Amino acid sequence: MKKIYILAVLVGIGFSSMAQNFVFSTDQHLDKEMTVGFNSSNYIRFTTTNPEEITFQFEKISNTMPQDWDLSLCDYTSCYVGVPITGTMTEITLEDATNGTDGFFNLTVNHKGISGEGEVVLYVFDSNDHERGDTVSWQLSFDGTVSIDELEADKLFKVYPNPATDVLNIASEGHFSGAIFNSIGKRVLLLEGDENETVNISNLESGIYFISCQDENGHTFNRQLIIQ
Repeated sequence: MKKIYILAVLVGIGFSSMAQNFVFSTDQHLDKEMTVGFNSSNYIRFTTTNPEEITFQFEKISNTMPQDWDLSLCDYTSCYVGVPITGTMTEITLEDATNGTDGFFNLTVNHKGISGEGEVVLYVFDSNDHERGDTVSWQLSFDGTVSIDELEADKLFKVYPNPATDVLNIASEGHFSGAIFNSIGKRVLLLEGDENETVNISNLESGIYFISCQDENGHTFNRQLIIQ
């Protein structure tokens, strides 16, 4: 099998991140135990040995993640709710590749405080040559329970509608602050208000986002947000 060299970068959604680069082999994968945070995001970048014009495609080999977990997958340049059976990314031109544009996956998992483990395996390949590709996979586990603070936050915060289009309503029992993050963990909008606030999100592109809010008593609310 002809191989595409795959560089993987692990990115945590939130106010900080860490990265690790390595070359993927056929049977290598990301193996990670998730924390109590609301999601785990795994960002995998892949490229050819030398810059070239290429369109990446992928096929789902397996997905054994618990059904109660929320999954989303973003690639270059689309996002999906769940993990699709197949997908085709936007073409990377020779100029783009020379300037450092790579294909990528970003698998985001919201375990919602539910213990479990599972694996997602994808085969990514050159659209002109199915044999020129490699497998990438994520093995994720979470062992824990929803804390009292998380349960309390679900009662104290209301964020609607979801999916949203031009505006987002946030209701809390007091002053809150927070942010909206995009699918690769970049903060795109700061949030702050008292009790009931309407937030203009019309300048955000359609896709999958994450909202994180904290009230004056330290209760933290984290959810996936879909903007249409």
